[in-house]
Amino acid sequence: MNKMQEAKRNGLSALAITEHFNAGNIIEFYDMLQQNFSYKEEYYMIEGIKVFCGLEIDVKENGHFLVIGSRDDIMTISRMLYPYHDKKAFISVIDLLALLTDFNVLKIGAHQV
Repeated sequence: MNKMQEAKRNGLSALAITEHFNAGNIIEFYDMLQQNFSYKEEYYMIEGIKVFCGLEIDVKENGHFLVIGSRDDIMTISRMLYPYHDKKAFISVIDLLALLTDFNVLKIGAHQV
């Protein structure tokens, strides 16, 4: 059983992809979604499941934030975070929240590392 079938079997109608912002293939992953699935109303429809775009962002204070939003916003944020990919250069929580101010995104404090 694939993951979408499993999600439906468990009663889910939507999910968010929140891969680490510094994963080497995150832009390519979202490009693949764009090439293979329809995108409407700020989500992809994959096998009857709404799939929202997101990122998991490491912060300097040893935690992770989930950021979920439109494909375009997530791609822009991903590119803006490029200088912070290395563990020694992770963005601070205050700077991340300031960076996200201009975007209509859901921000979730996920967990500490």
